[in-house]
Amino acid sequence: MMYKLFLPFALIAGLLALSPAFAATSSNSNITPPDKVVEQTATDVLSTIRNNQKKFSHNPHAVYELVQKDMAPHFDFDYAARLVLGRHWRDASEQQRKAFIEAFEHYLVNSYADELVKQAGAKVKVEPFRGSASDERANIRTTVVPENGKPIQVDYAMHRTDDGWKAFDVRAEGISYVMSYRNTFDNEINQTSLDALIKRLQQKTKAKETTSKARS
Repeated sequence: MMYKLFLPFALIAGLLALSPAFAATSSNSNITPPDKVVEQTATDVLSTIRNNQKKFSHNPHAVYELVQKDMAPHFDFDYAARLVLGRHWRDASEQQRKAFIEAFEHYLVNSYADELVKQAGAKVKVEPFRGSASDERANIRTTVVPENGKPIQVDYAMHRTDDGWKAFDVRAEGISYVMSYRNTFDNEINQTSLDALIKRLQQKTKAKETTSKARS
């Protein structure tokens, strides 16, 4: 349940809106700082959800489309997938790597889109980024304050790319979602195979999409 609560915020942290206010260039001085990426996009996306609560609550597929279109492209799924597979990445073929990245991305987006609506009332307090413009990596610390519940520490692991800062991991109360999936998938691959894992993720995604479309 913990990751159902926090992964949407990881995706929000990875979102780099393609509007002039958030446009990033190859120049360090023009790249939006990672803390501002987290703060502004979290505010904007959650506000959009809150202002259209009825629409998104009654149309789960619309939430998926929102996440897929405006958020997922700006979260570094390729890098996250490589970290999640760990040693299995080295043994995987290029075709398997591509298939896993796609299956993993779609699985996450479909699994957590509904939770984004449920947690739209949460507040996100972002601590200032204390690094420099030349840094390649950043750990952005935030506190998520749910409408009902205790504040929880959520940290975002981000790295600077040619397209600006992107998130690739989230740690809720010190627990990394990348490491959590890595441990789970490692056991599954050892017991079955990477191809079997990919197939399971694909089936889970298909079932979720079918259910969401039926409710729309």
